[in-house]
Amino acid sequence: MDWINSISNMDNTINEICIKDSCLIIYIKTWDQKIRQIIFSDYYAFKEKNSLGREIGDIIIQTNSSLLEELKEDIVNGDGTIDELAEVKSITFYDSWNEIILLEILAENIENIEFV
Repeated sequence: MDWINSISNMDNTINEICIKDSCLIIYIKTWDQKIRQIIFSDYYAFKEKNSLGREIGDIIIQTNSSLLEELKEDIVNGDGTIDELAEVKSITFYDSWNEIILLEILAENIENIEFV
């Protein structure tokens, strides 16, 4: 995905996290002080670890993570099926200096990667 290359490892920071309707919006401050937004529509969960103001290193999209496994367990225990999560991906933002996880998002779609 092209947006990952324009954000990861480029001296950009997580500026703000906002939840609106069924979307999670991450505002990224770029190295030249512009603000970009990434909208994760149909998000299911996110886990944040003091990420605001921190530099973004790698961004990894995967179909397996401990947070995703936790969500699957919750769905199945609530009489749902794993098929409900077929399109859900884990998007993980790592710190650029020490590779700790800053933010993990479980969502179906990523859209509107633009400057605001």
